[in-house]
Amino acid sequence: MILEVKNLTKAYVRDHIPFLATDDISVTVDGSEFVSIMGKSGSGKSTFINLVSGLLNPDKGTIILNGEDITKLKDRDVSSLRSSVLGYIPQGNSTIASLDVLGNVLLPYYLRNKSKTGKTTKKSDRELKARALEVLDRVGIAHLKNSLPSRLSGGELRRVAIARSLVGKPELLIADEPTSDLDPATTTEILDLFASINKEGTAIIMVTHDEDADAYANRKFTMEHGKLSDRASFRYKEAI
Repeated sequence: MILEVKNLTKAYVRDHIPFLATDDISVTVDGSEFVSIMGKSGSGKSTFINLVSGLLNPDKGTIILNGEDITKLKDRDVSSLRSSVLGYIPQGNSTIASLDVLGNVLLPYYLRNKSKTGKTTKKSDRELKARALEVLDRVGIAHLKNSLPSRLSGGELRRVAIARSLVGKPELLIADEPTSDLDPATTTEILDLFASINKEGTAIIMVTHDEDADAYANRKFTMEHGKLSDRASFRYKEAI
């Protein structure tokens, strides 16, 4: 089991009125699952995945990621666990304009793999570049490795984010609206890639408004008023 969440609660205040973005959520995810979460804007979906990713701290509850309760870890330890176990694809464009595609994919892993002298070792540098090129090829944009983000389409930028999330060979991939603003053909290609990754043993949690994307999941949830409800279990759509 890659993820176990118990009694997860996070409160905010809007216009002086408190509300629960996540309300006592308990759920488990294992390595074979492709999870889809649907719900209206403001229902708590993004808060939930940001908590699970260790980007937010809950007010109550536990988040056990790969056997570690991240709510009890220091920030540095959470970051280390997240970078070694978790792949995260945020909404929108998350590239750095001054870095080319390869640099954007590698940046988080250069930071993680620095030696005590503050530099990456030659071996880790070679290994990271080889892995990054392998993943860029898999997502179909290896030919753009030297291109700057300003030269890329929306679909290509999304593929950069996916490649970056996969470089560390995560056990859990979390994607926040990964197909928003993409054309149907690109959406299908990305979802087929997700299905393939899931078949290879990476669990996926995907937040989406897209019913076509939702159809790929083998476990489906609805988020409403901070509550997570299990809709049913399905077989995911076969990858082409």
